[in-house]
Amino acid sequence: MSRYRKLFLRVVLGVVFLIMLLVGFGLLLPYLINLEPLREKILNAASQRLNGNAKYERLDLSYFPQPHVKIHQIRFLFPEKADGVVKSVEVYPEWIALFKGKFRVRTIHVQSPNVNVRLSKKIDQIEEKTEANLLEKIKEMLADTSVIVPKMKVTIEDGKLNLYTESKPLFS
Repeated sequence: MSRYRKLFLRVVLGVVFLIMLLVGFGLLLPYLINLEPLREKILNAASQRLNGNAKYERLDLSYFPQPHVKIHQIRFLFPEKADGVVKSVEVYPEWIALFKGKFRVRTIHVQSPNVNVRLSKKIDQIEEKTEANLLEKIKEMLADTSVIVPKMKVTIEDGKLNLYTESKPLFS
């Protein structure tokens, strides 16, 4: 065997060993990190930031194929504003921000939300409560969120949204 072949074989074996080591570390990482404090911190931060109450059944932290958090069976209640149940939410952060030590959300995938929203009295002031007028007013109310998180992509699958003013349904 020539000298170059031996060198090439060693380099290939070294790369394979490193890949196996990284994959093994990635698979063991969820068991090495205590997720309970992380779960409590996420729940407390969400409830505090949204001025409401949120509970979930299970939280999974995954690293492959890309890092993300998946939260199962979320129940939330924001007094006088909204309540609902969501089957699961997957949150994918920006990679570059993670390397800088910051957490910025790139994509959120929401599966099977069932949300009831109680709208403010501004909606009652609309003369014609047609579907187009209601949707325009809701778009105006949600426009502020695009300023807060400009590049975030939100995907909703099999969702249900019920809009109410006081106790009467407006839109479903």
